[in-house]
Amino acid sequence: MEQNRYLEYLLKLIRIEKHDIKKLSIDIEIYADEIADELETIRTYNIDLTSDTIVDHNRIRIYEKMQRLLDSHQEISFKKQNIRNYKNEIDSKIIVVF
Repeated sequence: MEQNRYLEYLLKLIRIEKHDIKKLSIDIEIYADEIADELETIRTYNIDLTSDTIVDHNRIRIYEKMQRLLDSHQEISFKKQNIRNYKNEIDSKIIVVF
């Protein structure tokens, strides 16, 4: 009985991780779109200004969004590893009887 509860607990953790991965994937798409918009803005301003200087606040925003994107990507990797660990734990607890 105790083992069943533990397996249910692990399955619940896997579901939570999968839900978080889906949410983070959406966040990554949003960050990527925002970065593309910022780069397009920089390109437009550089054409208009006929200057090689990138406006600093745009560059800082791009760096911040890139960092958020990378953080989300890393968090997804950690969550995928957690799922693999939970699966291995489940596999080790299940006894196959023929």
